Amino acid sequence: MRFSKPMDDMIRVRVGRDEKRRLAEFARREGVTLSDLLRISATEAAHRTAA
Repeated sequence: MRFSKPMDDMIRVRVGRDEKRRLAEFARREGVTLSDLLRISATEAAHRTAA
């Protein structure tokens, strides 16, 4: 996923080893990076909550 503006800020999240492995595997199957998967998921959840 490419963005028109540079991303220069970070959010750090602690996860367990197994949880990270499962998320990374899911991201790989979806054809996105782990960062993209988490960014997309968080953004969609925020939009659902705000609606």
